[in-house]
This record gives sequence, structure tokens and C-alpha cells, in this order.
Amino acid sequence: MNKRKFKVLFLTKYPEEGASSRYRVYQYLPHFKQIEHKSQSLLSEAGFKLLYQKGKLPQKIWTSLRDYLRRTFFILRNLDADLIYMQREVFAFGPLWIERLLKLKRKKLVFDLDDALFINKQNHNHPLKWDKASRVKKIIRKVDLVVAGNPWIKEECLKLGAARSEHIDVAEQIQEPIKQESPARGPLLALWLGSPTTCKYLRLIETALKTAQDQFPLEIYIVGGDSGMNFSFDHKLMEWTKEQEQHYLSICDVGLMPLPMESWSQGKCGGKARTYMASGVVPIVSDIGYNRHLIKEGERGFLCREDSDWIEALSQLHHNRDLIVQMRATNYDLVREAFDQEKIALQLETTIISCLTHE
Repeated sequence: MNKRKFKVLFLTKYPEEGASSRYRVYQYLPHFKQIEHKSQSLLSEAGFKLLYQKGKLPQKIWTSLRDYLRRTFFILRNLDADLIYMQREVFAFGPLWIERLLKLKRKKLVFDLDDALFINKQNHNHPLKWDKASRVKKIIRKVDLVVAGNPWIKEECLKLGAARSEHIDVAEQIQEPIKQESPARGPLLALWLGSPTTCKYLRLIETALKTAQDQFPLEIYIVGGDSGMNFSFDHKLMEWTKEQEQHYLSICDVGLMPLPMESWSQGKCGGKARTYMASGVVPIVSDIGYNRHLIKEGERGFLCREDSDWIEALSQLHHNRDLIVQMRATNYDLVREAFDQEKIALQLETTIISCLTHE
């Protein structure tokens, strides 16, 4: 007799163009064996395009209202689902009426959390401001399970009253073709990959990057940054597209990931660093939070606190291209072993089924 398949709604925040939804949910769906699934993003493609644009308040409000109605009808049409998997929240603001309705319907609720959303940190590109942290804490206490992006988030959610919390890493696939040859003896090619809202973190290492460029040839590529932000170091800025991301990951030697030394950064899950590692790009990252677990200093990349650390890491890799080759090989092995897509998809599926069968 065939095992019954469980029906699960995956409610993501972004369409597949959004990195967190693509990595946290969409990449796993094709691998599920015991789950029938439907998925929907809160932001439509139009809403996602507006997200990082400054101004346009009337358009943002109208698009948000339309997207909220679209999500409401989607959920109401699929109330036969056994479990609702929320990648971040069902809705970004307002009362938790849909969560209450789902609990009344005796649905299992899973909250996927890959950021410290229980700490208030305002998004200056969003037209509305509110106490998001209090709302997220209520959701943490209401759901049956929190899937945490790193161990620190898991422990914090348990402290906040979560019924259960499990840490599941994000999968990465080795990007083809695999880099094997030593980088050319030209300028060191450095990449920062992100979004307009996180581009401000490059300010943390602006002086270090300018100093490094004054000392040796260093080309810096910013993919997905804020076109309105200027830096003292020389750089090339590109709007994010999947093609641009893949191109610059394929040609760059090192990847930058600066973070502020604050509690919010403890909730970061190393996604950018893992992407660099899977692409043969040596990560140079801030020495905080999950980065300390992911990066083994001098073997998988570099952990930095002061300007001098960033300069020294870049200098070492500029003058010793063989070190880049060694770190690439080490990181490829780590990605294959620890971040295999099918393996983590099975872990996630098993966790979801455990939640469904757990009384």
C-alpha cells in the first residue's frame, strides 16, 4: 500500500527571483517524495520589482493590497492542506487573523526563519514602519515548529516560547564549470553580491577597500547594490539578474561579506558566503555569528573584525594565488558534503512530516 502523501502549502515571501525564498524553499520542492505541494509568494513579480525602488508610495500601497488579497484567496482555496509552511510571515503586517483561522482549522503551522526578525531593524525602503519584532514573537509562540536558518536563531526561538525549533542549513550546488586553474597574475577580482538594502554594509569596509586598492591592483564588482550610493573605492556596479550573478561568480577570485557587529548579525545564516564557496570564490567575511561556524580561518576563507584584517586577507590572496586554489578545493569538498541539495531536501521533508505526525 502506498504511503499517504501530505498536502503542504508553501507560502514564500518572494517569487523565485528573491534569494531567500529561492534558497529556503523553491530549490527543494522538486525533491520531495511524500509531500504534495503548492506554493505562492506574497510579493508578485510586480511587487518584487517595486520593493527596492525608492519613492513610488501609491504604487507600493496598491500593489501590496492587491498581493495581500491574492494571498488570502489562495489560502482560502486550499484549506484542505495538512500543513502551512510560512517562509517568514503569511502577511508582513496587520493582525494574525489568518494564523488564528488556520489553528482553528487544526492545521499544522511551520515558520521558516532565516533572519533575526524578532529584533526590530527598520527597512528604509519600505513605506510603512511598525513594531515588527513583537509581531514575529507572537508568530513564534503560535506555530508548531520553527525551522531556523542557524543554531543561534533556533535557541533564541526556544527562549521566546517556540513549541519546537530545528536548525536546517541551506543547500548549495557546485557551480559549473568548476574552477581548477590558478587565477591569472593580474588584478585580484573581488565581488560583493546583495541587494540595495544591504549595500550600506560596504560602508563598514570602505576605508579598507580603498587602502587595499592603493597598495595593489584590486577590481571590485558590486552586483545588486544601490545605484544612489557612492564609495571612495573604485568599483563597477551592476543591477542584479541571475545571469549577472552567475557571470561575476564565475570570474571573481574573492567574495566580500561585511556585517555590523550587532545582535542582528547573529541571525545571518551565511548564505552569501556559501554561494561564494560553491562558486570557487574565496569568502572574506565579518567575524560574527554563523560565519564563525562556516569559515575556518585561513583554510576556507578569512574572518575579519578590523580594517587591517580585510586589507591583510585581500593582500594575502593577491600575492599568493595558489592559496586561492587550495581554498577553492577545500570549499568545494565542504559544499558537496554538508550542503548537498537532495540531502537537505530530505532533511526538510522529514522534519515537516515529523511535525505532521507529532502530537
